[in-house]
Amino acid sequence: MRHIFQLGYPGNMGGANTEAWHTVRLWREAGWDVTMIPTWGHDDYWENRLNSIGVSTVHVSVEDLEKVPGLPGSIVVGMCNQHFCRTKAKGQRWQNFARLKAMGCRTVWAPCMCFIFPHEQFTWSRYGVPDAMVFQSQFQRQRFELAIHNWGYSPEQGFTIRGAFWPDEFPFKPRRHAPGSGFTIGKLARPDADKWPKNLWEVIGGVPYERRQALAMGWNDTLEKKVGPPPDWATCLPPQDVSSTEFLSRCHCLLGINGGAQENWPRVGLEAMASGVPLITYDGWGWREMLQQQETGILCENDQEVQYWAAYLAHNESRRLEIAEAARVEVERVSNPLLLTSAWERLFKFVESREPAGCPAA
Repeated sequence: MRHIFQLGYPGNMGGANTEAWHTVRLWREAGWDVTMIPTWGHDDYWENRLNSIGVSTVHVSVEDLEKVPGLPGSIVVGMCNQHFCRTKAKGQRWQNFARLKAMGCRTVWAPCMCFIFPHEQFTWSRYGVPDAMVFQSQFQRQRFELAIHNWGYSPEQGFTIRGAFWPDEFPFKPRRHAPGSGFTIGKLARPDADKWPKNLWEVIGGVPYERRQALAMGWNDTLEKKVGPPPDWATCLPPQDVSSTEFLSRCHCLLGINGGAQENWPRVGLEAMASGVPLITYDGWGWREMLQQQETGILCENDQEVQYWAAYLAHNESRRLEIAEAARVEVERVSNPLLLTSAWERLFKFVESREPAGCPAA
């Protein structure tokens, strides 16, 4: 029986946190044993939810990885979790990644971003790359492989696997829009400045539809300093003020534009597509792989196109609903559990076939 350990824990906000739940649910559907090792704490809600699908949580501090039952020689997966690389404890001789290798673990790294963090650079350059790397988009893969080839990476170690996603957790309920009535343009992201464009209010305010309004979630004081105070036609909610399903149910379309982040395989996009909320975003990065232009979403060259298409959807309800319906079909296709399980099976067989790297030099 295959046993997978995941270093980290699910959460309600952030790509890696939400993806953790969808991924372990996929693994359990495949019949694999899964154990979670929290690295920043956990809560009863997620532990109970994990227990309900047969996923166990081991209550061992990340500083005591050697005490985790069954961990030596096993498969360990990290999803954009810095503690996969480095320890929290001061004065420890090795990084966590090196400790995992010393225990003969098969290591799998699934980054969420399209750049390499300093802790990754330090770890991979010093101890070598993980046994396998999971890329969610070709755009991300190209960016990473250019950077890590000098650290012992071979292309056979890379696997392009779309992020696991269960559409049944996001009911398809497009919000109807009557001609001439208020049209709600949504923006949903964590409170990271790179996720929010500085000119957000100018973009939405310039949409040529008289009764356009904005709904944003993930808002805080730091973002307000960057973007500016919300105008009277905008409602801004703090992070996790309502569930993402509730938030999306209030939107007629969702903006994927941001303040500099080069998106990989954005989960907010999958959630919007599943829920019946058409996406309007920039034409670049992983969005090009997620959306088919004017079929399952709208890809724009500039802010003026964003404004045009938002107004277009406000004036063309039947076309808006056609895009929403096509997007739901597409998200069900790319998240097909049989296809994703097959891809993970190939990856796990690959790492199981490799000789454990053993203890690296300190």
